[in-house]
Amino acid sequence: ACRFYVQDRPRARLIHTGPALLGQIQRDGHFAGVHMTFLDLDQPKGKAHLVDDKTGSQLESKKVRGSMKGGHIDLTNTKDPRELVLGEGTEKVLAIWSAYATGGRDLATTAFWSAMNLGNLGGKHAGLVPHPSLKTLTGRVQRVPGPGPDMTAPAIAIPPSVSRLVLLGDSTSDRFSTECVLARAAAHYARPGLEIVAAWSPDGQDFDDLLREALIS
Repeated sequence: ACRFYVQDRPRARLIHTGPALLGQIQRDGHFAGVHMTFLDLDQPKGKAHLVDDKTGSQLESKKVRGSMKGGHIDLTNTKDPRELVLGEGTEKVLAIWSAYATGGRDLATTAFWSAMNLGNLGGKHAGLVPHPSLKTLTGRVQRVPGPGPDMTAPAIAIPPSVSRLVLLGDSTSDRFSTECVLARAAAHYARPGLEIVAAWSPDGQDFDDLLREALIS
């Protein structure tokens, strides 16, 4: 019975009540907010189809109460991890955990975190760059957040115990933009003794797509 509100005047309007997956957002070891994914198991990917009955616009099934900037959702509560798997959505990261666990891998020192979205995964950019193929409505080259990080902006704090960081690449998003995000993340999190690698799902698929296919087959 989680409630989904939209901003309006004179006060916010309630447009949906239903089940939701809640994630505790942490930043610097403190509670910073709640990430909510509204659910409907009759939908293809299990996410609720939300429409504002006043405007007719379709809404994202996800909402944040509080602040997620520079925060993360810790999915396994692993103490002093040596390896950290960091990805965008909760379901993508948990798909990797599920595959590892099912395969019998020892995960005692591996943490699994969700950054909640790609922008938060990579941190703030230092400037826009031209996209190699996308155009604006007027036919000009579209500019997107580039690979250079703004090191003065907050970013997810990688535990000092971590010696290997695995960044999950989303192959259902624009490849060039996502590559810029992962490059920005690697620059943000780089430090001596930390190995940073990128793991990409197959073209046109997410890691949770692969998990669903495996479960169906």
